[in-house]
Amino acid sequence: MNQGFAGFYRQTSYQDLAPTVHWAQRHERDFGTHWSRRIYDFQLLFVVRGKIRVTLQDKTVIVENGRILLIPSFLWHTVEVISKPNVLLFGIHFDFFGDLSVWSDSDIIVEEPCDSERTFCTMPVIQNQPLLDLPPEGIDTPPSIIHLMEEVIAEWNDRKAGYMMACRGMLLQMFTILARSSEEQSRTGIFQKYEASIRRLVHEMEKNCAHPWTLKEMASYLNVHTDYLSRLFKARMGIGPNRYLQTLRHKQAKQLLRETTLSIEEVASVIGYNDMHYFSRIFRKWEGLSPLQFRKLSQRL
Repeated sequence: MNQGFAGFYRQTSYQDLAPTVHWAQRHERDFGTHWSRRIYDFQLLFVVRGKIRVTLQDKTVIVENGRILLIPSFLWHTVEVISKPNVLLFGIHFDFFGDLSVWSDSDIIVEEPCDSERTFCTMPVIQNQPLLDLPPEGIDTPPSIIHLMEEVIAEWNDRKAGYMMACRGMLLQMFTILARSSEEQSRTGIFQKYEASIRRLVHEMEKNCAHPWTLKEMASYLNVHTDYLSRLFKARMGIGPNRYLQTLRHKQAKQLLRETTLSIEEVASVIGYNDMHYFSRIFRKWEGLSPLQFRKLSQRL
């Protein structure tokens, strides 16, 4: 996960999301201004004009105009204005579940040493993926996000009847757009340098799907950690590496069952399964038929 945000996740579903805005402003900050702190909630920060230097824990990045980043709860972060004469920012503080009651800025910003009884807001995990998994340097901001941020800021400051409901609806729209944009930009940008290595790995897997591939061995083709390999591979291929390997083996198994007289045990061995019974269970799960039933059906057709 992009920012090392460990320990404050919540397994949930889309239906359980109930985001609440705690603060929303457009603000200018002069060159050299900086702040270092932790927050209880999350912040979306859009650089309208200028440039900032952002440190999240031990990673420092430059964020230029036109990009939006997510500052998570709990993590130490520092923001410094490095463009002259100033920077213009849109900022929205929020949570995903209505976790936090906010009456003043002190309810958002952690007073150190931290009050251990206070709960940091959690990131929703849906279908094993964090809802917002933006890289530390942020992403290029879609025009629709800029419009929605302006509307949220206006609603939150005007405070007309129903403004919290309006803000919640717009936040949900923003989450959807940001999640899709992050995935799309990851495919075309951040992962581009691994394209050749992924193609080489895929070629080797297709050539020898019976090999006892491990995530560690696959990751060595890209020289990355196993967790990052899974993310890179899924972004490029649409499914994870282990799932892709199963797909290759299943495809070869069907071909062998149709075109050869190899026994079920021999077919299992050829494609990399030492246990015939395990192979049969996996095959039935994929095909809805046992290997023997599939062979008989193929012969009739």
